[in-house]
Amino acid sequence: MTNDVTRQSTVPPPREPKRRQRVSVAGVSGGVRTTTFAMAIDGIDRGVFVGRPVDVLVCRSTAESLQRAGQAAQLQTESTGSRPLFAVTATEPGGLSRAVSARLRLTSAYTARVVTVPLVRRWQDSTAPTCRTPDSGCPTR
Repeated sequence: MTNDVTRQSTVPPPREPKRRQRVSVAGVSGGVRTTTFAMAIDGIDRGVFVGRPVDVLVCRSTAESLQRAGQAAQLQTESTGSRPLFAVTATEPGGLSRAVSARLRLTSAYTARVVTVPLVRRWQDSTAPTCRTPDSGCPTR
């Protein structure tokens, strides 16, 4: 006796590949290289931080810029519960000073992580940043 029942295949249809969600990037003031950083990581440039939650806050390694970043991160953390990543753009070669490092430690309760972006002369001197060419000076992933 043979069983002539044909079983249907239950293989699910192929899934659409998940799209990577782009991160939102805002600076604490003009001139902190928000656009350059957003382009380098293929993020969404939100301009200057105005209270709208972002994934990355960009600031310079100066006392004034770090103070603004700390205030913005505290505002975001207390209102949404999400802590932004700090991207601190160096103003001088050679890393962060002790004073800057100390100020960053004070903001640690409101930040997910701190990333130091080195001084890249090509970015600093550019009025139209681009990270789409191999010789742009942008970091590679």
